[in-house]
Parts: sequence; C-alpha cells; structure tokens
Amino acid sequence: MTVYSVGQNIYLRKGDTGQVEFRGLPTDKTYTAYFSVFNEETNKIMAELSVLVNNGEAVFQFNNTFSDSLSVGEWVYGLKICSGAGASAMEDTLLPRTYVENDEIIQEPAPQFVVYDKVVEGVD
Repeated sequence: MTVYSVGQNIYLRKGDTGQVEFRGLPTDKTYTAYFSVFNEETNKIMAELSVLVNNGEAVFQFNNTFSDSLSVGEWVYGLKICSGAGASAMEDTLLPRTYVENDEIIQEPAPQFVVYDKVVEGVD
C-alpha cells in the first residue's frame, strides 16, 4: 500500500511512501501550505509537513521516515495556508472546514488519517 485517499480521508501503512495533492488553493499571494496529523484525544500535532503552494497546488511527499514516525491508529489531519510575516502575516485553516450558514458557524469534522501496521521492513 502506498498512500490512498477516499474522499478527503487518507490511508497509509507505516514505512510506506507516497504523496497527497491539494488543488484549487489561492494564487493571489505566495503561500506556504502546512499539513499536520492530529491526535484529537490528546489535542497534539503528531507530525507536520510544509511545502510552497505552486500554481494553486500543494504536493506533500510522505517518505518512510514520516510514515514510520506515526503511531498506528485513526487520526485526523488539517491543512493550513500561510503568507507574510510579522504584523502582515495571514494564516487560514482550510481543513477542517469552518464556514457561516444562516448566521451560524458550522465546523465540519476533520478528515481521517488512518495509519496501518508495518508488515514488512523493506530497505531500512
């Protein structure tokens, strides 16, 4: 298994490699995108990667070191874009999505990030 996505949910096996792409991101500024795997039980970020947004796309590469660092289980993930620094800094969490509908703030659940057991060691 490499990295699979079904809808917004992501699945991988410890030690495997692959990538996840996010498209349709804003292009009006130079953005850095951040992807983090989050443990909702402990309210802790387990791992985080960052890449520059290029032509509205962010491609996150999961190497074996990254996937080996994650505990087996069902987690969630988030995606944020940032630009600028200091007083002009801008940060916008895109996933999990939050929006206003009928004057009510709606917070969608974070997408799942599922890590399966490693069953073969491989090169390392």
